[in-house]
Amino acid sequence: MAEEGPLGPGSSPLALTAADGVRLRGALLPGAGRGTILLLQGRTEFCEKYAGVAQDFAARGFSVATLDWRGQGASARPVGHPRKGHVDDFTEFQRDLAALLAAAPVAAASGPRAMVAHSMGGAIGLRALLDGRLTVSAAVFCSPMWGLAQGRAVALAGRLMAGAAVALGFGRAYAPGGGDDSYAASDPEPNVLTADPARAAWLAALTRAQADKALGGPTFGWLRAAYAEMAALAPQRLRARAMVAVGGEEAVVSQSAIRARAARDGLALTEIAGGRHELFLETPARRAQLWAAIDGFLAAQ
Repeated sequence: MAEEGPLGPGSSPLALTAADGVRLRGALLPGAGRGTILLLQGRTEFCEKYAGVAQDFAARGFSVATLDWRGQGASARPVGHPRKGHVDDFTEFQRDLAALLAAAPVAAASGPRAMVAHSMGGAIGLRALLDGRLTVSAAVFCSPMWGLAQGRAVALAGRLMAGAAVALGFGRAYAPGGGDDSYAASDPEPNVLTADPARAAWLAALTRAQADKALGGPTFGWLRAAYAEMAALAPQRLRARAMVAVGGEEAVVSQSAIRARAARDGLALTEIAGGRHELFLETPARRAQLWAAIDGFLAAQ
């Protein structure tokens, strides 16, 4: 019996290499010709976490293409430490995305192309759209990292601390509160990721079972790069057909930054009462609300 692919039955891995030589693991799940979903994951994530989501898109007729960003999942970890989440600059992630787009099965796919981006993937995808590196018929942002859930004073202190640490040569050290343990490997309550205990337990079990793909905390360098990228993205206007979904109890990324961009750029906004950061892993009723919004939005495009 053939081994199941990273996105579940019918999927297969893609061996990718970024322009700077970093080896990446992608995955492809063929659909029924409706088009291709480019699924951009968040920090710490890996393909297997999205197998259910990919299968749901395939059931709707879409092919799904995704990848593990450098430094996480089954992609290479350039820092040389198996758990440190680090990049010097977010432009590195654009090289990863370019490698996925250039992969033969993705580049040759027929039909429209849509992007579905979660958390950190929402910052990477937004940059690609703004800079013209990516063109899609529609973009779906779920809990995008357009700001962090911090007050202004805390955010300012974080930016200054991260910048100072990098300048002093500590860019690859864990930022305060970070370590080798993956926050997704436990399922405490309250859980900032999901209000569904069953889904929280599933994610924790998956992360423990796939320990070689898990990621620990961010480094000072990642934090400095993230603050710089979010600040650079904030004033730029997105001119694309896009929707954004955010949970009413979101506590990882900034709800106000999401609402502000949605209002300014005319993005369709879906607010899911009681939802937390992982809207695809929420309670059945909240997931149904999210899927209804996505289905309606994509059908309209």
